[in-house]
Amino acid sequence: MRLGVIISMYEEYENTLENIKKIRNYNFPIILIQSKPKDPNKKINSNLVDYYKIFPDITGTGNLFTGDAAKTISHPLG
Repeated sequence: MRLGVIISMYEEYENTLENIKKIRNYNFPIILIQSKPKDPNKKINSNLVDYYKIFPDITGTGNLFTGDAAKTISHPLG
């Protein structure tokens, strides 16, 4: 059986980069789905993952529940 990881993110840039590095240690394929960040510098480099897709920020808030991307639950692995 082969395992992979799907990451869905908005602007949790630093934590996502850290998670990608840790997941790579296990050679798991990584699929990353990102909502278009307000800050263009927080766009993940698509070369870091096996598949990357960016979507528009349809809520316009960053987080449907809190209205603030900084208040989402985003923890680095391990």
